[in-house]
Amino acid sequence: MHLLASETLDIDILRDALHLVAKHHAALRLRFKLESEGHWQLKVTDLTNDDVLLERIDFTLMLSNQQEEKVKGILEQIPLKLNVKNGPMLLFTYIRMGHADDQLIIAAHELVMDGSSWTILLEDLQTAYRQLANKEKNVKLPQTSSTYLIWSNQLERFSGSTSPEMKKPLWLGISNAMNALVDKGSVAEHRMLNFQFSLSKEKTLRFYDECSNKNVSVEDVLLACFSSALLQSIGRTDLPTLLEMDVRSDTHLNIDLYRVIGRYSAIVPLLICSEGTFDVPLIYKKIKEAQKKFHSASLDHSILHNLVKDAQEFSVNDGMTFRYLGNFGESLKNGFLQPLGLQLQSFTKTSLHSMIVVNSFILNDQIYFQGAYDQKVINLQAMDKLPKLLFDATERWSSWTEAASNRIMDFSDANLSEKSLAKILTKLSTTRRN
Repeated sequence: MHLLASETLDIDILRDALHLVAKHHAALRLRFKLESEGHWQLKVTDLTNDDVLLERIDFTLMLSNQQEEKVKGILEQIPLKLNVKNGPMLLFTYIRMGHADDQLIIAAHELVMDGSSWTILLEDLQTAYRQLANKEKNVKLPQTSSTYLIWSNQLERFSGSTSPEMKKPLWLGISNAMNALVDKGSVAEHRMLNFQFSLSKEKTLRFYDECSNKNVSVEDVLLACFSSALLQSIGRTDLPTLLEMDVRSDTHLNIDLYRVIGRYSAIVPLLICSEGTFDVPLIYKKIKEAQKKFHSASLDHSILHNLVKDAQEFSVNDGMTFRYLGNFGESLKNGFLQPLGLQLQSFTKTSLHSMIVVNSFILNDQIYFQGAYDQKVINLQAMDKLPKLLFDATERWSSWTEAASNRIMDFSDANLSEKSLAKILTKLSTTRRN
């Protein structure tokens, strides 16, 4: 993540703040070791200087255009310094700019950070820095809702249990997923090209208002809009898709993961069909129908464990991987760090399985679609069409007048009587209207 500092930061205080945050969140001290049997072992280490690196660079004597070129080079090189075996998993670069606001670049390996984790990291970093700068004796960070160790230990016990839930999912690709994420020499790396599109602040606000009014998931609507645009641009009617979902609130382990840094994701396979109409509401409904098949079988797991049903018959070599990373602006409001951009460098490590990898997120009150595509499968002409088609898809969604409503059948796995559930849904509908 690329940030502007609204004030000159004390490098020593910043370093102390970073170490406090790393000590507070165990996932930032994770190490991955490949055992002789070919299995990966995860270990949380004691805090060392290798866990979080802070570099200070001075560009104060350079001209503006020279500074821009140097910063661009840093953004390209920083991710290469991350090391899952020996650390660091988190790297900070503080750049003194002189005549302009200083900049802070944060790089984190995707094995320890999901979209929600960025919000927690930025909140805790600013809190720790402020308290240290004010010379407070005991720095108090917001309490973690649980811990990464508790989650991983319970997950290990649960995975070895005879629980009926363990009979539902099929756990696949642990070693392959690790190799894809750890190995920086991916054979697909040379043929993946980056892209980025965004909606204006006005259109983003309208989009969010419409999702709220219709009581629908922003993540699923963004997936439907992008799928509609992509299918039109490449001339197809269906799209195998791996949807990476946040499972923090969907747990069988009774653990509160709301405020824990880590990778808590489920990889759910979907076959998105447009039936030749590319109608966004239709695609949205089909996405929701497909998700229901997996909801009752969902299970806490990190990106190392892909929860896939009938996975042997599901291939996304000519499909898409889609992630919604959330709103990065919420954690920066009224703080001394302001976002310049989000530079996601990890596409090529997972691109072996998809022709296009898409990350969607909110930054500076704008919706962004950022990712990489396989130029041997998707040509440049198709990608040139994509922004306009995507804009049209979001417009069609916003003009859709059929309001989505909750139905009792949508909550078949809820541990409530039908009468109680009906009362809750009625109350929700009344609240939305008011």
